[in-house]
Amino acid sequence: MVGKCILQLILVCLLSVGGCGPQAPQYVDPLADLSGARGDNVPTDVPVKAGASVALTLGSNVERFLKYHDDGRVYAASVGASKDLLEQGNPQYLVDGGVAILKRRYPKIKSFDDLASAARERVATTFVLDIRTKAGMYPGDETTVDLTIIAFDAHQKPISKITARGATQIKPYATPRIRDAHDQALAELTKKADRLLH
Repeated sequence: MVGKCILQLILVCLLSVGGCGPQAPQYVDPLADLSGARGDNVPTDVPVKAGASVALTLGSNVERFLKYHDDGRVYAASVGASKDLLEQGNPQYLVDGGVAILKRRYPKIKSFDDLASAARERVATTFVLDIRTKAGMYPGDETTVDLTIIAFDAHQKPISKITARGATQIKPYATPRIRDAHDQALAELTKKADRLLH
């Protein structure tokens, strides 16, 4: 019981803002480093009919969170956190899951480093995948996961924003089940993609 509480504290420190591990990333607009447009201004849940060529790039928060998690793994391993515990919050699971959702819809989708690269290739439809997570700190708090897909047309104009959320509550004396929130968000995104992406 005590060991489980210690591991929970380590994970909370790793994943919480201002915790004892690396500082959590400061989230920005998902298009901040990619476009002059703002994700907040993109219409929500507009059906998207993709063109003949389809591309994917990652939003502005993904790389920040992957780096934070990598730094956090080093810190957490140094204080005794188990690999299984660390994998619970691995953002690569969300990235891979989001990419898989788009690949199921568009098997020939190509990955690009940024929107400008897709524009140079004259891609008809480009999707930006972004993630944000917020870790609860104490029993009763929620850990949340937000996934966003923003679709751009051939003129690099954002045409639709599709969002999904997952949440799990921290329970006392139990290892946080962060992966449950990941799975909820991915399941919701799958349902929306099936309904809105054509």
